[in-house]
Parts: sequence; structure tokens; C-alpha cells
Amino acid sequence: MSTSGKEASITVRQRVNFFYTTGYDIYGRPTLAKSDISADINMKILPVLLGNGKVLVDVDALVGSFTFKAAGALPDTTERQVTTSLTVGDGQTIVLGGLKQRQTTTSHERVPLLSEIPLLGKLFQRTSRRSTDNVLTVFITPRVLSPESGGVTDLSPRQAAPDAQPH
Repeated sequence: MSTSGKEASITVRQRVNFFYTTGYDIYGRPTLAKSDISADINMKILPVLLGNGKVLVDVDALVGSFTFKAAGALPDTTERQVTTSLTVGDGQTIVLGGLKQRQTTTSHERVPLLSEIPLLGKLFQRTSRRSTDNVLTVFITPRVLSPESGGVTDLSPRQAAPDAQPH
């Protein structure tokens, strides 16, 4: 819920603690460091109630995600963003789409020793590939609340009666 002219925001954070090798100590043991990497979903919505019963809605949605590479490597982060400004009537729904991501994972499986035999080794190996589609769709339905309905209406200068005097 938001008041006309006041920005509403929501943030969802996914944090991954990741350990990686930074070098080796004097005994040859690996030294590890920890990194916390985050991928966020941030959404900001700014509604402005217009004098004609319409609502101007500014939306900025940013979706972050991880892209994992080789084992032991730090993942990359990917961001997808949509920014728009729309005028809609009370109760009309805004649908934001296009925040699609496809992630392909390749895995190699093999039988130790047997997969290393020249020519015959390929019989003891298998490579599989899997694709995953992730689609984020956002639905926003502005509703104008009035004091009579139990809601609070914030009247900005654009909505004030023509004979109203500024305070």
C-alpha cells in the first residue's frame, strides 16, 4: 500500500556465502577466503492520483540472479530491469513481463579408469545438458481508497478543489 506521491519499495535478497582459494601457506595447504555475494529483487512503485480518477504509476523493477560457472569459481551476477510509467484507472491491472532468464547446465559423468581407455573410453562417459527458464511476471492493481470506504486518500495539489487555498 502506498500514498499518492510516496514511493513504495520492496527488496528480496538472496545471499550466498562462497569460499575460494586465495593461495597456499608455507606447508602447502590452501588458504581460503569467504565472500558473500548477493542477488536482489528490487521493486519501486510511485503512484500519483490524478484528478480524473486515474492513477499514474512509475515502476522500476530490478531482478538479480547468480550464474554459476566452473566448480570452485565465484559465480557471476546477472541483472534484468524494467522501468515504465503508465496511467491506469482504479482497479485496472498492470502486467510487467519480459524478465526472462534461461540457464543452461552441462554435466559430465564418467567411470574412473574405464573412461580413460583409448577408443572404448567414450562408452563409459556421459554428457548431459539441462536448460531452465525462469520468468518473473509482476501484476500491479492500483486501488483508490476514499475516507468513506475506510481508506485514506492523500490529496496532492493536482487533486485539490479549484477553490482550495494553500496552507
